Amino acid sequence: SPPGQAVQAVQAVQAVQAVQPTTVAPPARGFQAPSFLSNMATTAAGVAAGAFLFQGINSLMGSHHNSPLGGASPLSSPAADKEAPANKEYANYALAKGFLAGEANFPKFLVETVDGVMLTAVKKLNMQLTGGSASVRFTGMHAMRVAGAAARSMLMQAAAKAWNVSAEELTAKNSMISHASSNRSAPYAEFATPAATLSTPAKPRLKSEKEFSLMGTSLPRLDIPVKVTGEAKFGMDVSLPGMKYATIKAAAVFGSKVKSVNTNAVENLPGVRKVVNLGNAVAVIADGYWQAKNALEELPVEFEKSEYDTINQSNIYEQYADDMDAALRDDDLKKHHQSGNVKKAMEEASKIVEAEYQVPFLAHATMEPMNCTAWIHDNTCELWCGSQNPLGFAGDVAELLDMDITQVIVHNQFLGGGFGRRAETDVAKQAALLAKEVDYPVKLIWSREEDIRHDVYREASISRMRAALNSEVFPLPLPISFFSNIIRLKQPILPMISKTNSFIIRIAKPMCPGATGEV
Repeated sequence: SPPGQAVQAVQAVQAVQAVQPTTVAPPARGFQAPSFLSNMATTAAGVAAGAFLFQGINSLMGSHHNSPLGGASPLSSPAADKEAPANKEYANYALAKGFLAGEANFPKFLVETVDGVMLTAVKKLNMQLTGGSASVRFTGMHAMRVAGAAARSMLMQAAAKAWNVSAEELTAKNSMISHASSNRSAPYAEFATPAATLSTPAKPRLKSEKEFSLMGTSLPRLDIPVKVTGEAKFGMDVSLPGMKYATIKAAAVFGSKVKSVNTNAVENLPGVRKVVNLGNAVAVIADGYWQAKNALEELPVEFEKSEYDTINQSNIYEQYADDMDAALRDDDLKKHHQSGNVKKAMEEASKIVEAEYQVPFLAHATMEPMNCTAWIHDNTCELWCGSQNPLGFAGDVAELLDMDITQVIVHNQFLGGGFGRRAETDVAKQAALLAKEVDYPVKLIWSREEDIRHDVYREASISRMRAALNSEVFPLPLPISFFSNIIRLKQPILPMISKTNSFIIRIAKPMCPGATGEV
């Protein structure tokens, strides 16, 4: 197996315990990660432990991303310093593994291969994503927990060899390894160097629930103090020398383009620097946000007409209902689950209750307005924003600007609400295009109106349910549920995830007085 799979975790122990934060001054131009981080191994232990090392040393040394602005970017709060960089070695393979393989229990000889395949895939996709409600269940369980267990195993093996005892006789707790019989104890750091030379266990033993000392407990959040004091830096807090502000207006209907814009009408207004036509939107760059917003409101813009201009929510529901009727009629349904004889239960029922439920398109409406600051200089594009996928931001912006991904530097900030919205790269790409037009940093801020009109929405859907009741009016089967969100050509173009009709069938035990069953 490749060297260094969980070695990074072991070396992290050594680095973190050896460095005294009170005596080490932050470097002038930022901490440079050790060279072995560029050769991260393909296992859970390697990827997650490497992130841990970078975070630990960054935290202790107070380092920042390199920036021509003087060595430290606005990413300066203690908690934010622990952010892993937008680097392919930190791609979130555990997210892909969790969604694709679930809780599959791979044999030892396949673990490294599976993890390597997943890591290769997410590197290709620039997926450093925090999202999908997967941080704990996938990234935590498949990567961080395994990395910790692998590092613990290697440290204990090194201690067992040093003390000439069996590893089974040792305990590891509170950063110390102990041998009760000989009354010996030593910190992890004492065994870090020899442990780093050992092979990484492909499937290290994970703690049982009874052994948990941190999981399941209420621990202080590291981000709360800086948020209380105001030290936490969000995207909206970014301020750079010479920076200007921009705001934007996109076509009201998704897919439409700018037909005409009279830039002369606002170019001489106080503070206005430039009007930029992005094709599907127009933006005003000014000395301040208020100046940009007022100029944009006065800017005469005409967008192309679209066949979707008159579509409204009721039209979409009608289409969904038609699609569902057709799917039921033609038996064109994807069945996710089926158990029990629902048809028989329905035929024997004394009463059937039916209902249809509708959910509209919903915007994320994050507390912090959507924003991104971009600066293009010296064949480099720097971005300051709150992102759920920094590597994805770097990749999309690099492609847009015809740059290599290494030429895009993402200074990730705290997120004032994300919910998946800040995994989308649209605002960053717009900011980069605006920065390309000028020679100074540009902070793009979406208005609240723009945010609601042009979010990446949670999709609308309709659901139909039926429940069968017996003569005593107790439910026999569980409802038969239908879910529809079909995206077809006659529906307006909306940025969202499309799903097809699906059919869920489940019959539970009859619910009678004194009986128990599923509900």
